[in-house]
Parts: sequence; C-alpha cells; structure tokens
Amino acid sequence: VYIDAVKLRQAEEKQLEAFADKIYQRARDILEKDELLLPFSQFRQDARELLNTRLNSVIRHLVLNYLAYKGIKINRYRDEPEFYYFNNPFPQPGPTIYRNVTFENAASLKKTSTEFINVEHPLLVKIRHQMESDFQLGSVTAIRVDINKFSGMSGFWFIYKLFITNYVNKKKTAFVSVFMEDESFHNNRISNYLENNYIENVSFIQNYVCHQDIHAVAASALKFAGQKAIEIFTATKLVWLNEIEKHERKFEDYFKFKQNAYSNIQIENIRESKLKLLEKEKEERWEKLQLQRNIVPKMELHQIAYVEFM
Repeated sequence: VYIDAVKLRQAEEKQLEAFADKIYQRARDILEKDELLLPFSQFRQDARELLNTRLNSVIRHLVLNYLAYKGIKINRYRDEPEFYYFNNPFPQPGPTIYRNVTFENAASLKKTSTEFINVEHPLLVKIRHQMESDFQLGSVTAIRVDINKFSGMSGFWFIYKLFITNYVNKKKTAFVSVFMEDESFHNNRISNYLENNYIENVSFIQNYVCHQDIHAVAASALKFAGQKAIEIFTATKLVWLNEIEKHERKFEDYFKFKQNAYSNIQIENIRESKLKLLEKEKEERWEKLQLQRNIVPKMELHQIAYVEFM
C-alpha cells in the first residue's frame, strides 16, 4: 500500500490527490479487516497523512534502534539534523558508510545524493530479514525509558499476544500490555501508554538482577491481561457473529430463489435432479456457516521486560 505512494512522491498534484485517495481506501479496508496491527483511529480522514509521518516514524525507530543494538554509532550532520551518517551493518554487498541518510519525505527531495530509507530500501529489507531469523532480538531483560510523566516509577512490562480465529475464514491478532509495579499493583495508566505509543530514548540496564518473585508478578499480570483479552475477544466475536448472521440471511434468500426456479421446471426427472443437488449444496453451505460460529481465543506471553522510567 505504501510503496506505490513513495514512488509517486514527485507526481503532479492532481495525480497524487487521486492516488492518495485510492491508497487511503485500500488501507482502510485492510485495517478494518484487522489484517494490520495498526489502530485505524490514529489516522485522521486525510489520505495524505496516511501516506506520510507514521510510517516514516516506524521505519526510523526500527533502523536507529537496530544500529544501536549492533553498537554502531549514529551521527547527525551539524547543520542538517534531519540527515544521518553511520557505518553499514551489512557492508557486503553495499557501501561501507551510509551518508546523507534521511527518513523524511520532504528532506529526501533536498539533495540529489540523499539516501532515503523507505520500505523498499535494501538496508531496511536486510534488517527485517535479520530480525526474523535472530531469536535473540527483542529479548531485552531490563531497560530505562525517558518518559518524564512516569519518572521514578519502575516495574515489569508484560506483552501478551492474543489470537482469535474460527479456523475457517476469520483470524485476528492483538497485543495486550500489562505493567505491574509489583505483584499486587497493576498500573493501568502506564499499561495503556505502553500499548498505544512508540517507546523512544531507551537505554539498557547492564547486569540487572531481579529481587522480586517474578512468578508471582507474572501470575498477577496474567489476570489483568485476561480481563483485557476478554474485552477484545467479546467485541470481536460480536462483530463476527453479526457478519455471519447477515451471510445466513443472504444464504436463505439465495436458496429460496433457486428452489422456486427449479420447481418450475416442467420435466420431472430434471426438476428432481436439480432440487436434489440444491439440497446437498444447501447442507454443505449451512454446515460451513455453522463452523464459522466456533470462535476461539488463544493468548500467550510474548515478552517480559523490567522497566525504569527516568
């Protein structure tokens, strides 16, 4: 959805408007079907915004955090802070150093030699492949996060992955964040913040030693995660069942129409044959519709991290 928009960033104004509207409609369809883990409510009804800042921000965070993880120094140009330069973590094949790197659409048009890192860029593709194959990535034990309004607080951040499916034609994945200050106190305010925001300004806590009973904390966290999961599951199930009921009504109308049509056939053996095949088709379709009603959830612990807020 986004790659095509990047390719057309130099298109004429009217062409971009039309294309942006098309992209917006496609993206809306995808998001409403829960095929992407992005909250649609965070986008205004503006196709241009959908094509711009949020995706660029995701890419920038991903690349810069990966470089920090690999111990690669990230430098900014003094007079042009929107541009970076750094050593290439994958120099073969490729440049030894990436220069004039930017993640912003507007900045990418300032220079002819700009290294604009977007969804198609080889560096991002390699980082994504590396993350998919390296099970250690994302398994940070303890971090410090610079969020002033939570300064001085600390605790354990549990991230659960919730799967909902009917094993026929519906599936949904959602993430649930739970922040426990200790085994008895769930900080719902921090949980909601971590669930709905990108976390920047993160540093690692070296040689962290846990002095709490993490199993007791985890048991408490699971209860709160379960409550959130029930809310998500119930809302999803109601929407899906409503869709199934609409299909059932259309299904009934379809077969009534065909049955009436076949009943008017004058030749008896053809009429009976058609009606028999129709009845068999009806039973098969009805059985499939009933299977779609078997909606089940599954939740698993995805990650735990100790977090200190500065």
